[in-house]
Amino acid sequence: MPGYSAILVIVNNDMDEAVIKSANLVGATGGTTIHARGSCAYHEKSSFCGSIRPEREIVLIISEDDRIEAICNRINEDLQLDQSGKGILLVLPLYDAIGLVPGKNV
Repeated sequence: MPGYSAILVIVNNDMDEAVIKSANLVGATGGTTIHARGSCAYHEKSSFCGSIRPEREIVLIISEDDRIEAICNRINEDLQLDQSGKGILLVLPLYDAIGLVPGKNV
């Protein structure tokens, strides 16, 4: 069984589709969006309409290890994550996973 890794991409609200589209162009077969809010510098701001909270999305992509570098490079190239404030991309190795079917969901 090949090795797998999880790519986590934290981006501003409504950027999840751009992340998944970039990943799919180089062989990823999907992704899962997790809605989140806040940051370490989070302070709720007031306005006339109420409070403003920083909304984020976390995109989880699980892929075979031999595709990880291409997927990460493409996401960074398309979303410019290496620029300040654009987002964060993390890769975590998976040592055990149940339910992964090569060619179907990864």
